[in-house]
Amino acid sequence: RFDPHLLLMLLGMILLCWVINALRLRLLLGEQAKQLSHARSLGVVMATEFAICTTPGGSGGPLTLMALLARDRIRPARSGAVFAMDQLNDLVFFFCAMLAIAGYALFHSLGRSQESMLLGSALLLCTALAGVIGLLRYLRPIMRMNGRLLQRMGMGMGHQRKRRWARKLLHFVAALAQTWRLPKRTLSLVFTLTCAHWGLRYSVLYLVLRGLGVDLQWIPSFLVQMLSLSAGQFSLLPGG
Repeated sequence: RFDPHLLLMLLGMILLCWVINALRLRLLLGEQAKQLSHARSLGVVMATEFAICTTPGGSGGPLTLMALLARDRIRPARSGAVFAMDQLNDLVFFFCAMLAIAGYALFHSLGRSQESMLLGSALLLCTALAGVIGLLRYLRPIMRMNGRLLQRMGMGMGHQRKRRWARKLLHFVAALAQTWRLPKRTLSLVFTLTCAHWGLRYSVLYLVLRGLGVDLQWIPSFLVQMLSLSAGQFSLLPGG
């Protein structure tokens, strides 16, 4: 008895999310986006999201993106930087959403389970953001510490191999800095599309529940999906 019109609208929302992500990809690629057609961009985004859903912790996502964009003569360092920037936009969106929900909670009563979900989500987000900032701030010491750790574990590499991997990492950091230097208008548009994407994506479950006759507010459904998505990533199980 599920409303077929609502089902079609849900499928359209999912397709629109892919289109939005394809636009984000093209914006973050800058001038190199000319090497991709719009249909190709959409296909790359869909393949990357399927890879994220079917590999442990979503680890197949960046590898798939780099492999597919390499066919269009886009260097792995550049495509990796685009993926990192995309994920950072997602983190910033969720952080802003948590602040907005916390502000909402000041003037509206939330249930105890919703409060615990809000605190858990905020803790996960703050930990992730702190990790990203720490990684960017202390990149050199972390690289040295990682090399010493690999040696102690008996996984030491030759001098040439170390230099090659260090060079790849530095190329990635340079590409990420180049992405940061995109026009502010472009970066603002990317963040706006990020908000639109997650707003649509997290409305899917809400509308499914409404179609099944369940009366649930949007904010609890948002918190539930956010925690389940985080649990899926941290569980390191394919498909979450």
